[in-house]
Amino acid sequence: MVFVLALEVWLIVINVLAIGLFWYDKLCAERGHWRVPEAVLLRAAFLGGSPGAKLAQWCLRHKTRKEPFRTNLNTVVTLQCMALAGGLALWAYWGGGVEWAAQVAARLTALG
Repeated sequence: MVFVLALEVWLIVINVLAIGLFWYDKLCAERGHWRVPEAVLLRAAFLGGSPGAKLAQWCLRHKTRKEPFRTNLNTVVTLQCMALAGGLALWAYWGGGVEWAAQVAARLTALG
């Protein structure tokens, strides 16, 4: 349970960081200042911030046509989705998925 909480905190932090990095890079681009390196933006996405990176890319309309960055970010997102689906399938196959689904349902019920 501690691992799940730590993972949730990490994902929130890294996604907020990814959004902030995209926002700061756009601000620097508009003002003609030094930019955030694309490797830093991709690293934040790779470390779990891909939802935040894609959200920022869409909302800020930033780096939407820049190649190969766009393709690299989409590749990171695709690989993470495949890994998540595979991990969840294995977890469900080994029986742990049922307990996890019950925990998620209980949390969602408590929120609403």
